[in-house]
Amino acid sequence: MNARAGGNPSRRAMVMLLATLVLGIAIGFLGSASLSGVRARKLDQARRPGGFVEHMMDIIQPTEEQRGLILPAIRATDERNRTVMDGANEELRAAVTALKESLAPHLSDAQIRRLDTFARRPPPGMPGAGRGGPDRGRPPPPPPGR
Repeated sequence: MNARAGGNPSRRAMVMLLATLVLGIAIGFLGSASLSGVRARKLDQARRPGGFVEHMMDIIQPTEEQRGLILPAIRATDERNRTVMDGANEELRAAVTALKESLAPHLSDAQIRRLDTFARRPPPGMPGAGRGGPDRGRPPPPPPGR
């Protein structure tokens, strides 16, 4: 009788285990989303002009004496990174243009329009790039002075 009054112990254990699992999944999902947002913001900051230099200085935390010695190398690396990224973005645009030209004879007008829309999007990580960029699907900010 006593087992019936409190319910089946194995059933209670199973419910507790299931509840713990669901709670753990929910906490993990929320934690992962939070951390990925922090990581994305840090990457966005590093991509803006001067952001790489600030990011490196935050990581290294140099002394005042070291700062003057390492800053030129970090700035040179920042410039080199920007040149590489600009060149890569140009190459990607050229590759997509060549792809469009080779596919055009085989595509409908609607398919060509969709491909054109895709090709006009900014490169990943640039403002307005959609999911991978800083805007992440948010509407653009209002114009200055409003």
